Amino acid sequence: MIFPDMAGVILVAMATFAMIYFVPKEKIYRHLPFGLSFGLGIAIILVILMQNVFGFWRFANADILHIYNIPLLISAAWIPTVIVYAHFLAKRVSFTRILILIGLFAMASVVIHYLLLANQMLIYENWNLFLTFSIAGSIHLAIAVYLYMIGHIKEVKG
Repeated sequence: MIFPDMAGVILVAMATFAMIYFVPKEKIYRHLPFGLSFGLGIAIILVILMQNVFGFWRFANADILHIYNIPLLISAAWIPTVIVYAHFLAKRVSFTRILILIGLFAMASVVIHYLLLANQMLIYENWNLFLTFSIAGSIHLAIAVYLYMIGHIKEVKG
């Protein structure tokens, strides 16, 4: 195992760097409540359901901070990730761009899961990477729909 208990720290650092690089400072502050609710909130709910309720996966030596077997830093890494995602879904965006962003962010989830699996920090039970892609894509689609409903996305071009 490489860097035991440090996956959360590494993911938070990488996601925060990406957010600072791609998102202007004023937009970070504007999207922070959204990132907290949809990033951290959904991540914690997802881990509770998938790990603690259904037992589809479990984290092992992946994070230094835990509450009820929930890796807090890994969950917190979704705050800047969702802020970047919301930033890329501009006021006027094409349908193709939305689909590409959903696919890219879902694939990023698969890559992270794959690396955690390969490093024995994540163990799947009756789960696989395709299901990870599917659930991540569904979540990002739901976030895009919500952003459209609240007016963050004003126009979807064909």
